[in-house]
Amino acid sequence: MMEVCRVFSVAIVCVCLAAVTSAASKNNRVRVGDFASACKANDPELNECVRQAIITTIPKMAKGVRDLGLIPFDPLKVPQVVIDQRGNGPVGLKLTFVNSEHVGVSGLAPHSVKVVPERMYFEINSTLPKYRIIGDYEVEGRILLLPLIGNGPSDFTMSAYF
Repeated sequence: MMEVCRVFSVAIVCVCLAAVTSAASKNNRVRVGDFASACKANDPELNECVRQAIITTIPKMAKGVRDLGLIPFDPLKVPQVVIDQRGNGPVGLKLTFVNSEHVGVSGLAPHSVKVVPERMYFEINSTLPKYRIIGDYEVEGRILLLPLIGNGPSDFTMSAYF
């Protein structure tokens, strides 16, 4: 499940960075400096610059930015999320959230970033201190020999601190 959070957090970071750079190049009224510091590809401290840009950009953009056409993403309403981990092992699960609201993305805390501009490579090591998915769910699977089937309302909370 933590892998799902990592993938989701990286996707949000990429969307934010792409939206800022795209809008900044197309719209004279929006400048990158309005949302994040601009990092130069040849900067010897590029990784730290990008990490700091993520730290300052995510909270500003989480509420949405009308000039960029970016809708708010914390909370983010998602029609369907499917986590399918069925296989031949002792535990198999397919979990589907329908009409869910995702809360906590703006709390993304990047620990380290690695950027290789010439390869278009971007890697981020981050955590989400608290992430909630609120909505309806359907589950189907098994744990050892026990079938697991159900549906209903849910408040699925993941926390980095127990």
